[in-house]
Amino acid sequence: QASEAQQSSFKRMLLDEKRIEFVGGGYSQPDEAANDGHALVRSLTEGHTWIKRTFGADALPTVSWSLDPFGQTPTAMSLFKQMGFTDAVIDRIPYSTKEDLVDAEALEFYWRFRDESPSDLMFTHVLHAFYHLGRSGRVEPEIDRLYWGPQA
Repeated sequence: QASEAQQSSFKRMLLDEKRIEFVGGGYSQPDEAANDGHALVRSLTEGHTWIKRTFGADALPTVSWSLDPFGQTPTAMSLFKQMGFTDAVIDRIPYSTKEDLVDAEALEFYWRFRDESPSDLMFTHVLHAFYHLGRSGRVEPEIDRLYWGPQA
């Protein structure tokens, strides 16, 4: 457990200056494709309660972070939106869909819910090469070939 002075220093130096931010904020990353909505909401509520109590409401995340669930569901994305998230980062989607998005240079898009009003859109970014980066800290051709085959 961090001391009160450590928490205050962390908040002032990193959170208040926006050098880091919490993303997702649940106590675990829920498996959105195989879990019910109650578990997702419970995880986020527990995590957000701790963040708010420890660092204040300004530290609450606005970006959902879903790197490893096997798929993204409209229900999960809708729950994220209802819980105050404005943006989403996702990763695992069908390879053919990811290839289509790469080809169309459309790895960033607005997830639509009911209509196209600004309140029913969530800016979404799909990671190009999963969460694997080369030694240089950027996507490298050998990583692309690993996932996309020799044509990459």
